[in-house]
Amino acid sequence: MEVALVKHIAALAGSLPGGKPARRVWELLRDSVVNGEMNDHLALQCSRVAIEVCRRYLGPYHGKTLELMILGYLNFGGDVEKGENMMREMMEGLDALQVFDERHAGVRMNMAVFYNSHGMYDKGAEVVLEVVGNEWMLRESMRYHGVLYRLYWELANSRHKQGRLVEAEKSYRDALEVAKWEISEERGGRAEVLDGLVHLERCLRDMGEEREAENVKEEREMWIKDGLERAGEIEEVSVVF
Repeated sequence: MEVALVKHIAALAGSLPGGKPARRVWELLRDSVVNGEMNDHLALQCSRVAIEVCRRYLGPYHGKTLELMILGYLNFGGDVEKGENMMREMMEGLDALQVFDERHAGVRMNMAVFYNSHGMYDKGAEVVLEVVGNEWMLRESMRYHGVLYRLYWELANSRHKQGRLVEAEKSYRDALEVAKWEISEERGGRAEVLDGLVHLERCLRDMGEEREAENVKEEREMWIKDGLERAGEIEEVSVVF
């Protein structure tokens, strides 16, 4: 549908004399692709239309609708209170469905990111603790790659920014444990391990735990070396075949 729409606009713009609206729309879309930057006004209008279409045809709590609403706000929203209310309404609406799936985990993860990005660290931690403190939600979150890692990471980030370093260290280690478990289940996780080790090392240095920080640094270097060796093996196999 996206390709068909773009082709239609391009054909329409080409058939009209200069100055017509369709030509201007096409120029904006074309320039966004060429320059890698979307015109803010056009992007905002496209976002609103996409959200309304998804809400109408897929439903207000469909995963795509929620994703577009969150991305739309993160890209164009400036009112913190409005953003908080929007996400709270999402979460309450999902909770009313009495199920817990990727949508719930994703909304809560994005809420934690939202709160932390606006310096509301206690609220960010509270959202995460609602999940990791609930055995059922915790178990369900493990089904979705990267979600539980990011929840623990946001909890660690909240505590780190607050200067609660001991708690931050524990949450970074919890995040790493999840990432390593995902690797053992062959569900990815290597990028998360490297990310987690970087932040754990910083936390330990802030605590003055230099020896332990060096151990973490060595572990990170080991993971990098292992990743490069794996990449080399894959390249050699692809060349042979």
